[in-house]
Amino acid sequence: MRKRPLWTCWPGSCWRALETLRYLAGMVILALALILPVGSGVAASSGHFPTALEASPTQHAEAEQHLVEKYAPIVGLKRQEGACDSDGEPWFPVSVDATLGQSGVTLKSATSKSSGSDQVLVEAPGPQNLFGLGENTYLDMPGNPRRPGCTYEKWFDSTSAGATPVTYAHIVKGDGKLAVQYWFYYVFNRFNNTHESDWEMMQVVFDVDSVEAALQAQPVAVGLAQHGGGESAAWSSSKLQRDGDHPIIYAAAGSHATQFDTAVYLGWGENGTGFGCDTTIGPTDFVPLTAVLLPSSVDDATSDFAWLAFTGRWGERQAGEYNGPTGPNTKSQWTDPFSWQAALRTSSLKVPGAKTFGPAPTDVFCNLSAAGSDIFRELGDSPPKLLAFVAVILAGLVSFLRLAWYRCGQAIGIYRQRWQTFILVGLWLIPVGIAFNGFRFLVTDFPPGSTLFKLLDQTPGASFSIAMLLLILQHLAGLIVVGPMVIELYRELGQNRKLSFRESWDHTWKALPELARTVGLAIIVLITLSITLIGIPVAIWLLVRWMFLPQAAILDHQFRRNALEASTASIKGRWWRAMLTALAIFVLAAAPGAMIGLVFLILGNASVQFTNVVSSLVYVVTVPVSILAMTLLYRENSRESPVASTTLA
Repeated sequence: MRKRPLWTCWPGSCWRALETLRYLAGMVILALALILPVGSGVAASSGHFPTALEASPTQHAEAEQHLVEKYAPIVGLKRQEGACDSDGEPWFPVSVDATLGQSGVTLKSATSKSSGSDQVLVEAPGPQNLFGLGENTYLDMPGNPRRPGCTYEKWFDSTSAGATPVTYAHIVKGDGKLAVQYWFYYVFNRFNNTHESDWEMMQVVFDVDSVEAALQAQPVAVGLAQHGGGESAAWSSSKLQRDGDHPIIYAAAGSHATQFDTAVYLGWGENGTGFGCDTTIGPTDFVPLTAVLLPSSVDDATSDFAWLAFTGRWGERQAGEYNGPTGPNTKSQWTDPFSWQAALRTSSLKVPGAKTFGPAPTDVFCNLSAAGSDIFRELGDSPPKLLAFVAVILAGLVSFLRLAWYRCGQAIGIYRQRWQTFILVGLWLIPVGIAFNGFRFLVTDFPPGSTLFKLLDQTPGASFSIAMLLLILQHLAGLIVVGPMVIELYRELGQNRKLSFRESWDHTWKALPELARTVGLAIIVLITLSITLIGIPVAIWLLVRWMFLPQAAILDHQFRRNALEASTASIKGRWWRAMLTALAIFVLAAAPGAMIGLVFLILGNASVQFTNVVSSLVYVVTVPVSILAMTLLYRENSRESPVASTTLA
C-alpha cells in the first residue's frame, strides 16, 4: 500500500502526533533545567529548587526539610565533671518521646487544690492521648521539682540512653518574610525556678516569602529565647558563631536559656521569670541537632504530632514559676515570630571577669538570687514556715548589725570633720583594686597558678574558701595602702591637729616599710594555712586575732611580733564578739555600694560596667568609714583589756 505523506495525514491523527512531540519536548526541557547550571551558576544538585509556582507538594516538602536541615543549630552544653554534677548540664535536647509513653509519667487533670490529689487520666500517655486537651491538664513525671536532687538526671539517663539530640523545626511566613524556628525540649529545668520539662527556642529570619527563595538567599537575623525575653543578632554579626550555615548557640547550665557566647549572664524575664545568673562558661560539649519538621497545626488525633494540639502543662502542677511550662504551640512567636523578633534586645548583661574593687553588685545579684530561690523551694509549700524563717533572718540581721551600728555612727561623725581628705585617701583604693585584680588574673588563669587553683577548686566548700581567701587578701592589700593613712588622720584628729592629705601620706610613708613587713608576715602565714584546706579554720582564727595590726602599728608604734601580740591582746576573752563586730562593720561598708549598684542594674537598666563604677565610687567613701570603725573598736578593746594595756606599756 502506498504511504501517505506526513503533510496529507488525517487532521485528528496529526494533532495527536504534534501533542505527543510537544509533551516530549517539554519533558526534555524540564530535565535539562534540573541538571544544567542556571541563574548564578548554582546547579540543582547544590541546592536549586523549583519556585513556589513550579513546585509540586512533594518537592515543596523536600525543600522545607532541606531548609530546616541547612540551618539546624549546634548547641554548646556545659560539660559535667561526673554524675549528678550540679555545675554541668545533664540534659540535652531530645524528642518528646523521652517523656511520652514512659512508665512513671502520668497525664492528670487539675481537679483538686493539691496536685497530689488530682485525677489521673492516663498512665504513660502517648502523643494521641494529649490531643485536644486543655490548660487544666498536665504531665507529671517521677520526682519532686521543688526538691529535684539527682532524680530527674537518673530518670533521663534511663529513658534516653542512646537517644539522638533533636530540635523541632517550624516554618512561618508573613509580611514578605520567612522564619525558621528551632524548638528544644529538655525534660527538666534546674534553675532558680525548677520545674519539669523545659521548652526553649531560636529562629532564623529571611527577607523572602517562600521556602524555595530562602534556599537561595542568606538569613538576615537570628533570635534567641532567654526566659521571658531574648536577644537578636544580624546574620553577619561577629557575635554570631557559625559552622558553615549552622549557628552555634550555648545553653545556660540548668536553665537552658540560649546565649550567643560563653559567659555568666544576668537575666530576668517578664513577670520575674529567670531571675538569676545564666552560666555558659566552662568546658563545653558541642552537640549537632537533628531537625524534625513540625506542621503548623494538627487536626488528626492519630498523628505522631498529635501533642501539638495539647495546650496543657508539660510538667507537674506547681505554684508560680515552679509550674510546668506549656508547649511551643501556645507561645506568641509560634504564629507571629516577626513581632517577637522585633522586640528582642541586641545584647545581654554579662558579669565581667574582673572588677575594680569592692563587692560587685553583679556578684551580689547572683548569690542572693540563688540563695533566695533555694529558700523558697524548700519552704514555699508552707507559708507559715517561710514567714517564720524570714522573721528569724530579719531579727538576726538586725541584731548582727547592731554590733557595729554605734561604732559606724561614731566613724561617720569623724569622717564628716575632714571628708575631703578622707575621699582623697579612699581614691587610692582604685589603683590598688585594679592592680590586685590584674595580679589575681595572672595567678589564677595562667600556669602554674591556674593548675593549683583548678586542683583545689573541686568542691563547693573549697570554692567558697578560695573566694573568701582572695577577698581577704584584696582587703588586706587595700588596708596596707589606705588603712595607715586613715588611722593616721584619726590619730592626729584626736590630738586636735588637722593634717592635709600630703602630710598624712608623708607620716604614713615613714611607717609603711615596717607595717608592710608586719602585715606581709601575717599574709604568708594565712596563705600557707589556707592552701592546705585543713588549715583554713586555724587561718580564720588567726585572722581575727591579727585584724588590728595596722592600728597597733600606727597608733601604738608596735611592729612585727609586738604588733601581733598587741592585736591579739586587744581581743583576749572576746574573740567571737570581736569577729562578729568586725564582720558587721565589713557588711555595713560593703552593702551600700552593692545595693546602689543593684538599683541601677535592675530598675535603671544600666550597664554592668556602669553599675560596677558606681558601686566602686561608693566603696571609696565606705571603706575609710569602716577602717575608722575598726580603729574605734581596737582603741575601746585596748583600754578595757589589762593585758593589752600591759603589752602597750
